[in-house]
Amino acid sequence: MFSVLLAVYLLTAFFIVSFILIQQGKGADIGASFGSSASNSIWGTSGRGSFLAKITSIFVAIFFILSLILGNMSANKTSKRSVLSNHQDEIVALNKDSSTDKNIDSRNNDIP
Repeated sequence: MFSVLLAVYLLTAFFIVSFILIQQGKGADIGASFGSSASNSIWGTSGRGSFLAKITSIFVAIFFILSLILGNMSANKTSKRSVLSNHQDEIVALNKDSSTDKNIDSRNNDIP
């Protein structure tokens, strides 16, 4: 469940950045007065901007809610075992190997 929410969270962040970059700034409307207003006739005078702003605000709300959920899920994860206890078998095996190597080296080594 955590991995799925994290994937949706990252996709939401990507879409937020994408929609913000697609939007036109407030100063971009000056060019419309010089004859390029025909490109905005499909969306109306400010229809495209408000449409993208609404989509962006929806994704921001989803991003905020997912941030709270993922933060809560991360904070409530408690581990009863330490980090080293997860690898206890490997540590024991390495200790046995290193003690065996010391005994072999001390018997066959000519240097005191």
